[in-house]
Amino acid sequence: MRKEAVERVVGNIKATNNLDLDLLKPIVSEIKSMQERYSGEITRPIDEALMNALQREIEAAEAVWVSAAGRNDYNAAKQAMEESFENLLSSAKSAFADLPNASAMWPFIEGRNKEKIEQLRALEFAYCKSEFNRIRNTTSVSNIEPVLNILTRFRSRWASPGKELQEVSDVIKFLESIKGGIRCELGIVSGNFKDYEGWLTTPNTFIELYSGAYVSESTSLGSTNHINSAQPQFNAGYTFAWNVGTQFTFVGKKEGKLYGADEIFRRTVSATGLFGYKELSGSLYDSQHRTSVYIKLDLINNIPKCPWE
Repeated sequence: MRKEAVERVVGNIKATNNLDLDLLKPIVSEIKSMQERYSGEITRPIDEALMNALQREIEAAEAVWVSAAGRNDYNAAKQAMEESFENLLSSAKSAFADLPNASAMWPFIEGRNKEKIEQLRALEFAYCKSEFNRIRNTTSVSNIEPVLNILTRFRSRWASPGKELQEVSDVIKFLESIKGGIRCELGIVSGNFKDYEGWLTTPNTFIELYSGAYVSESTSLGSTNHINSAQPQFNAGYTFAWNVGTQFTFVGKKEGKLYGADEIFRRTVSATGLFGYKELSGSLYDSQHRTSVYIKLDLINNIPKCPWE
């Protein structure tokens, strides 16, 4: 008799698709009556059935915020989630408050709420990183501001401290610093033109700097001193503002005997993308002429470290 009564109540709970108070009132009344008669012997199967009913309610509400998150509308997703758990907790307290083990349900709901909130936070954090990576190699400064807005919204929405929040804050500082350009000095340090050195002749060499890809009609941004050496130490500097679209061409020449200067080196360096400034340091090699030039970039304005580099 006792077993059949418990199975009937559990079946009734399973048949309840939502926490409708009118549907639950007779079930709760029967549970209270049975608990008074049978003490704690019926507690476990009925408690499990009630917890499963709460879980079904949580899963049903989840579709709303999952849909919003799928559209990358994390504000709507978080709002829908918070409202659904507030309503669930309120409904559960109204329906089950009089049951002896009701207090165990509240931590269950709050724990599931915390778990889902962390899932949503992780989803938005992953979205932030994917948007950052999408513009990693951008050549347009205009692509930075929309990503900054996405990161700023994440920081505002998830104000509690944590590793993710710190990372996003650091990335915001990085993007803010580079979006307007970074003052730098590009050093053309030295060259190696030994293949153009003769037994009795030493080449008179210099480097011309051009913006973008070099063509014959290009106007030079500047030139190093002319140095009579196959391994010249130019130590020349060019001050400019680096941005994600920066590109330079380095053209090395030696003075000709009769008709001006002969080209002995050419390399175009695309210093584009969020971290493109790092391409402006090191040795540049021209395989056609078998020559090289060493350059070095000094930042006049420091760039904050980016954790997503």
